[in-house]
Amino acid sequence: MVEFCVLLLAMGRIFVNDPLIELLRKSSLFTDLDDSALQTLALRCRRRTYPANTALFHEDDPGQTMYLIVNGRVAIERVQAMAGETIHLAERGPGEHFGEMALLDGAPRSADAVTRTDCELLMLDRTEFLACLAQSPALALAIIRSLLGRLRSTNDALVALRTQDVLGRLALFLLEESLHSGTTGAAARKWTQQQIADRIGTTKESVNRALARLKKTGAIRQSPEHGIAVADEAKLRRAAGL
Repeated sequence: MVEFCVLLLAMGRIFVNDPLIELLRKSSLFTDLDDSALQTLALRCRRRTYPANTALFHEDDPGQTMYLIVNGRVAIERVQAMAGETIHLAERGPGEHFGEMALLDGAPRSADAVTRTDCELLMLDRTEFLACLAQSPALALAIIRSLLGRLRSTNDALVALRTQDVLGRLALFLLEESLHSGTTGAAARKWTQQQIADRIGTTKESVNRALARLKKTGAIRQSPEHGIAVADEAKLRRAAGL
């Protein structure tokens, strides 16, 4: 039995400890499930911690597990074999999930997943996931909404890549990072210029020039200790075309 589930047997019913139920409920994927469905789901999960820079899976691996992030951040990326270039696809944070596509269609993983920080994850294996899906129309609808949302996000990213210059894409990226941090004016973590370039689809040199322009206008500030932080959100939003 899963080690983190505290089970109470009373009047023929099994209950799962409340903290785990609340963790699942905070996920957009499971928020509409009733307590009974959440209890069933919780019993089927495993809970694990991983240090930063751990590869959870690689492109073309069999897709056997779906992940829900309790704490930390995970990058989804692909590596071009010929050029050795890493292409950033997405980054997931607390309450978000990833890895469900391969569980649904049985195909191999379409990308790599690497922890960017120390992470605490809930893991649901394919057999258990499909069993939950078969028992819960609400979960099936949530999966559909999630996949459609990510499709729209991909379309938006493609449009931004074609219509925004490097300055605009960088400004949008920094705004999103500030939002993820949960603290006004802060950056979610320290980023190297190469990492930013990979995220927004450009070169390190172009990022360096764009950062210099944003710093000159007072939109951002930089320091070796704290990295890049938002100094004037209104200016940064204008640079992003918002």
